Amino acid sequence: MNLVKIVEVIEEETKLNDILNKSRKRRYVDARRILFFILRNAHRLSYQEIGNLCGGKNHATVLHSLRHYEFILKTEPNFKNLHDRIITRVGGKKTEVELLWEKITILESELLTIKKT
Repeated sequence: MNLVKIVEVIEEETKLNDILNKSRKRRYVDARRILFFILRNAHRLSYQEIGNLCGGKNHATVLHSLRHYEFILKTEPNFKNLHDRIITRVGGKKTEVELLWEKITILESELLTIKKT
């Protein structure tokens, strides 16, 4: 799926217009964060390539946005829900990072079970 289509899906799901603007409101930041995540993990673009495609943002902006992505995904149910809806619409398949986090979650629960016995 190309950038325009991905942005359209994210804007529809978030009910926002122009997610690539310079707004620092949390809703816009989260929408861009999901866009960066998709471009990085599903399309294997570099941070600089993502920044260039998304309005000339610096590679450090993209890196900073993605640095705590997995933590936010794990701790904020609303963000996870939005992420899941968008990923399903954009490609329907899970990225390598998502698959690894699922495995880690399973291993964590197994470890807790072992510790209890």
